[in-house]
Amino acid sequence: MTAATETGYLFRAVSPAEFEDIFRVGGFRAAPGGQSLSGKQFALSLEEALQVADQVPDAAAIIRVRVPISTFNKLEFSQSIDPFILRSGVVTAQQGAQQQVLNQTLITIEHAF
Repeated sequence: MTAATETGYLFRAVSPAEFEDIFRVGGFRAAPGGQSLSGKQFALSLEEALQVADQVPDAAAIIRVRVPISTFNKLEFSQSIDPFILRSGVVTAQQGAQQQVLNQTLITIEHAF
């Protein structure tokens, strides 16, 4: 990757178990035994992710990931999923090829909140 690569941020409200797993494996995956959604949904701002966390009982932290802008084109984008909280839209990395692309292009993973 060159220094000129444009990057962007994605934010995800996570449970304590998912938080630990993300940092243990260095990326995102479905929970063992099918205990999580197959797709990982991300807000485009910290403020919107915090609002999501207020609605999800087991959300304990917000993860911020930095990826190349080109990665956004390989994931799904929707503005119709909860447009009252997620006004900027939602980016989803479906289990399988999309999560693999996300994990392979991650530049940083941080505990944002």
